Amino acid sequence: MEIVRAEADDCAAIARILARSWQTAYRGIMSDELLDNISVQRLEQGWKENLNSGIEAYLLWLSGEAIGVVEVSKFRDPITEFSTWGEIPIIYLLPEYYGFGLGGKLMRFALSLLRERGMENVGVWALEKNSRAIRFYKKHGFLLSQHTKVHKPTSLLEVLLIRQSP
Repeated sequence: MEIVRAEADDCAAIARILARSWQTAYRGIMSDELLDNISVQRLEQGWKENLNSGIEAYLLWLSGEAIGVVEVSKFRDPITEFSTWGEIPIIYLLPEYYGFGLGGKLMRFALSLLRERGMENVGVWALEKNSRAIRFYKKHGFLLSQHTKVHKPTSLLEVLLIRQSP
């Protein structure tokens, strides 16, 4: 098992992981129609643009297959108190690998990477109704903040979870 930075050739793998993860993680939260009609090709094209623009994503590889993805960045929303913080915009794992601690490995990797860059405090956004993700973030030291925003593609509410260094 290894975690390596995603390159342009990895866009199809990222798209596949995202599509399959979303279809499992967001079932019952987002409409079935939306989830059943996710375009892997559109996701792949979007990730080509993302990686070309410098977005930093990493893939978790196991036995020659990309099974997870995590992105790290500076905190992107214009909230002054978080301007020096890091952010984990995405962290997803193929559903068949849930429950084996692999998501935790991706999380620890991302937190370590951000810490090395001087961003010990980190934020993550989660859909308010995504209790599984919120439990996962809390397990890794994140706490719910008072900050919320609307997820533009779906109009669902997102909550910000924060993890501060001791």
